[in-house]
Amino acid sequence: MIKENQFFNNGKDSDKKEIKNNENKNEKNSSQDITGENDKYFKEDKDSEDNEDSKGIEDSEDDEDLEDDLDEDDEDENSKKNIFKEKLIGLIEICKNNKKRVIIVSIIIAVICIGVTTVVLLGKNGKTSDAGAQLPTTKNEYVDVIPAEVGDIDDPNDPQLQNGNNSEGTGAQMSATDMKKTSSMSNGIDLSKFQGKVDWDAVAATKKIDFAMIRVGYRTDNNGTIVEDPYARYNMQMADEAGIKVGVYFFSTATTKEEALEEAAWTTNTIAKYKITYPVVYNCEGFTKSDSRMYGISNANRTDYAIAFLNYVKNEGYEPMLYANKTDLDNSTYWDTKKISASYKIWVAQYPDQLTEKSSYTGTNAMWQYTCNGKVTGINGFVDMNIAYFYYENAVEPKDTSGAANADNPELGVTFTAASGQLTAKENTNLRSLPNTMGDILANIKNGEFATLISNGDNGWSKLEFNGTTGYSLTRLLTDKVNAVAVPVTPAATKAAEVSAYTDVFDQVTAKEETNLRKEANTTSTLVATITNGTFYTRTGIGKGNNEWSRLVYNGETVYAKTDLLTTEVKVTQAPTTAAEGEKYKVQNMVFTAISDKVTITSNVQSVNLRDLPSTTVGETKATLKTGEFIERTGLNEGTGWSKLIYNGVTVYASTRYLKN
Repeated sequence: MIKENQFFNNGKDSDKKEIKNNENKNEKNSSQDITGENDKYFKEDKDSEDNEDSKGIEDSEDDEDLEDDLDEDDEDENSKKNIFKEKLIGLIEICKNNKKRVIIVSIIIAVICIGVTTVVLLGKNGKTSDAGAQLPTTKNEYVDVIPAEVGDIDDPNDPQLQNGNNSEGTGAQMSATDMKKTSSMSNGIDLSKFQGKVDWDAVAATKKIDFAMIRVGYRTDNNGTIVEDPYARYNMQMADEAGIKVGVYFFSTATTKEEALEEAAWTTNTIAKYKITYPVVYNCEGFTKSDSRMYGISNANRTDYAIAFLNYVKNEGYEPMLYANKTDLDNSTYWDTKKISASYKIWVAQYPDQLTEKSSYTGTNAMWQYTCNGKVTGINGFVDMNIAYFYYENAVEPKDTSGAANADNPELGVTFTAASGQLTAKENTNLRSLPNTMGDILANIKNGEFATLISNGDNGWSKLEFNGTTGYSLTRLLTDKVNAVAVPVTPAATKAAEVSAYTDVFDQVTAKEETNLRKEANTTSTLVATITNGTFYTRTGIGKGNNEWSRLVYNGETVYAKTDLLTTEVKVTQAPTTAAEGEKYKVQNMVFTAISDKVTITSNVQSVNLRDLPSTTVGETKATLKTGEFIERTGLNEGTGWSKLIYNGVTVYASTRYLKN
């Protein structure tokens, strides 16, 4: 990118050398002077007066008028254009009566024009295969960098939790293997704390992901506090180390231009030690909601805030970009789209039900987010997927190289409070390398084996030292008491109690629809299998009195199932006659892989519907699962994204993307 005053500076120096040497040097030396100065034309000039001191440009009395012309602070755009014209005329006068000089200067001007045109075109759209977006740095007006705390995983004031891009749906279900690579485009993902701790080596091993747009932070939607995403530094560092190019975005709720500049200053300061090759993005959503602090801001003001952010980012040497969904961009509904796209790249979100070759958005866009239903090895749950219509082969170096960034912190996003004491497992629990179920198992603690408590995290995990190893265990599975020794029960006594609880039968039963077979007669027992209507098994006993269970034989093993979920008849299924019936028939025959774990809802939702069928169209909501409530998951269908669960003894279904261990 070329500044006009910088060209004047070099032009002035060339003029001076030409005039000084005109009578004393031959044409060969003169042409070398002019050609040598051409290399300076493409160097950025922060401030013309400072630049002359720093570059050692010679001053002379003959140049004083030109120095006045070059005072950048006193000139408006029209004055600069007039000076530009004067310099060109000056160059022409110098070359008058000298054909060789005319040719040389003409070539220089042509090269400059081609360079400027190329930079502008690549800035809008299209392929770039150099070492990333290395824009020249320009002096910004000073903006205080506001200190920000690292956010909590479950921060209720996170605006992305409340807002999101719901108007565009969810998009087609995709996996990394579906992504096609071309030389002129690049494939990427965007993510934040909601994806948890990512295994970036596994992501890179797919060889399908070129870049990752990482949320660096956000401004809360209640009191306007800037907060750092708890996984931002980890993701920026580890993605780069895995060979994936990095871009970032800030989720804004700015209500003034000053706030937008604060966000830009904080963002560029936070990312300065990291290799940011792809754009730095301004992301602002949810402003139409009446409870948003941004509600009522005009289109013009919202656009100005974005431009203030983007311009600041550009001046810091990063490539700026605006993220918005198609609905908000179309016809400049909520953004002055023409004004923004005239100077900055657009990243559009538009989710087709089936992936198409390009977005239905007809405006200029350099990146397309086409689904939030992506699956990539190394990422737990779903992730957004993107296509960039440009490609950077090499990563750029950090703007700040004064010290290395360090993100390898297992406690990212978790606040631990110091504690002390001796704890043991209520029964038994794992000691893990991370304060979550993704951590490696370091040891298993059984009741009566004590560990030293170090601290308690606000995510429900405790930090312990056990036999010289430091790790993390779920707080709710720990106690300071040793269980009382149970009175031994003889096998004969157990058998007698079991026999007395059942009435012996010998018949063939199947599930009314589907039911679980368990190792013992309770819902917390180990899941052996799930059976569906039409497949029969031998029943050997029906529970007496309050015993709601039946005893069956499955693959030669005694198992148990809820009596009221069994039948002796095959359910007659008629061929579907409507689209709804067809959908119902399809989901009723959906196959689930058996799994046995406890799940609750993710931090980005407040509740999740539990349905009688794995479908949002024909499945009826039977209950809702709320934060902190754990239920048993018995099946998983990765292809459709549904989980099968047990809630109060009844089989229900929920979307896997909203569940976590």
